[in-house]
Amino acid sequence: MSNGLLYFFVGTTAELIKLVPVIAQARARNLPFRIIASGQNDIASSELWALAGVPGPDETLHTGSIHQSAAGLASWLARTAITGLAQLRRTFRRDGASRVAVIVHGDTVSTLLGATLAKALGAQVFHVEAGLRSFNYVQPFPEEICRVLVGRMANVAFCPNQWAADHLTSHRGLRTIVTGENTLLDSLKLALATRPPEETFDFLPENFFLLVLHRQENLFSKALVTHVIDAAERVAQGIRCVFVLHKLTEVALRRFGLLERVRQSDRFVLVPRLSYVTFTQTLARARFVITDGGSNQEESYYLGKPCLLLRKTTERIEGLNENVVLSPDPASAIASFAARHEEHARPVVSLEKSPSEIIVDTLEEWLRHG
Repeated sequence: MSNGLLYFFVGTTAELIKLVPVIAQARARNLPFRIIASGQNDIASSELWALAGVPGPDETLHTGSIHQSAAGLASWLARTAITGLAQLRRTFRRDGASRVAVIVHGDTVSTLLGATLAKALGAQVFHVEAGLRSFNYVQPFPEEICRVLVGRMANVAFCPNQWAADHLTSHRGLRTIVTGENTLLDSLKLALATRPPEETFDFLPENFFLLVLHRQENLFSKALVTHVIDAAERVAQGIRCVFVLHKLTEVALRRFGLLERVRQSDRFVLVPRLSYVTFTQTLARARFVITDGGSNQEESYYLGKPCLLLRKTTERIEGLNENVVLSPDPASAIASFAARHEEHARPVVSLEKSPSEIIVDTLEEWLRHG
């Protein structure tokens, strides 16, 4: 191979989940790569690295806590952009590659940071999960803005479907590659084939549905959160509700005076944010899913799991009008969806060639020929 080097730039747990199978493929083919963590999430000791077969990031641009607010993230982004530029410049010089490609994923502020630093240092930008659009700059925020800006900086865009690729046709000089599905499909397969950190799933009822409510725009609304809790509790008369309490969710429930109510109800089984392997295997056991998470939408689609998506819009088309029902109004939707959820069950998605293989084929081609 020519003197090229790949840098996987990862900032959040969600990014890491979807890049794990790509990193695993690159490692299996002995491609030269390094891993840079932005520090947006503390992922250095994540159990996900084991799925990729690597010990963790080679470098981290920021250590320490970040205030989880729009202002806090903006301040972190500005500071890390300045210090990270100098750090990456030293890293590139030390590694001595004549050609450098930086692989970023998705739509976080770390994605934007990685692409910006790469362009400033003259590196190629490869964008995984490119082309998704909600066409609303404030829903989700700041993800939609990050997607648009990174799309303008990318040299190669890996799009999960033709719908996403069509959004990038006006970007001159951009090479778009359709991967068939998202790399999350490969992540699910890895997770379902892995023994979870927990020795047992005794915390799960025999018959349950899964509830995830964690997006900030939903947790700002006391009325919406209350409606979700009321409706889920009514549905849980004949089937238990396994409620995943993200830290933001727990804070919102306490602020709205709902935390003790769900803790004392025998219809809810409260669990903290689970490891990815455990969450995936919990999702696979659930009868159906009620969530506001885009990744959960995709995971449910790949598993053929009935899913009610509590959002006004979604930047993903996976499963829509099939196993996924989009509804911004939980007060009216939860009960009716639960009663008829079996109508939305679908077969598990399967592909002849995995999205991660298609991506790594391209990375290998770039290393050989530029």
